[in-house]
Amino acid sequence: MLVYCAEVSNMDELFNTYKKELDDVKLNILTSYMYHISNKNRAKLFLKHGTNVLIDSGAFTFQKTGLEDLEGYVKKYKKFIKKYDDKVNGFFELDIDNVIGYEKVYKIRKDLETVSDIIIPVWHKSLGVKEFINMCNDYDYISVSCVGDRDILPHQYKYFVDHAHKKDCKIHGLGMTKRKIIDKVPFDTVDSTSWFKSPRFARIKNSLVSHKTEKLNSQYTSDNRKELMFIEFMEHLRFQKEYYNKWKWYHKD
Repeated sequence: MLVYCAEVSNMDELFNTYKKELDDVKLNILTSYMYHISNKNRAKLFLKHGTNVLIDSGAFTFQKTGLEDLEGYVKKYKKFIKKYDDKVNGFFELDIDNVIGYEKVYKIRKDLETVSDIIIPVWHKSLGVKEFINMCNDYDYISVSCVGDRDILPHQYKYFVDHAHKKDCKIHGLGMTKRKIIDKVPFDTVDSTSWFKSPRFARIKNSLVSHKTEKLNSQYTSDNRKELMFIEFMEHLRFQKEYYNKWKWYHKD
């Protein structure tokens, strides 16, 4: 299992602050196309430090903020995909079927596939099990949303993963790094921003003691934000290694 570190908007700040400590660090990174729109130099970060790289379309962000020029966005995303197609492991489609309908999402996916053969479709529970089966039949790498579809019970993920593997299809869990699930469900790849919980939620985890998180003083969190972010990042590197080793026998890595 490859665990991806889902990039947050200020990850470049982390690498700049701890440049000496992190200069040679390599990890699995999931970065959003949204960040590259506002920062043209963002690509240098994932190209230098990414052992494996996945690109998110930014759909989750603009579902909240709204998108006026969808056609223009798709056109720019296609250009970005074409530029980095041979440098990354995959690009997620624009999974905004709850906004524009699945028919349009499907058409956009096919449009993206004209410039790359590593477009990853995203399945949501609202699409139904039949469409999940269709994706497994049509693709060798798909993903399931584990953030918005919280009514999917933990044990049910194994049914999806098992079916995908029967079809020789790899499966990614979007926003999934819950130990109680990935200890039992052999996703091929997963990701989340959970490593960023210290500065965001004033909580920190020390795996050397336990897997539980501890509440931090809000003022302490504010005063030591960068240091806490570094500690959590280093913890996430250990987390990536732990789950790769845990499931490498299954995935024959």
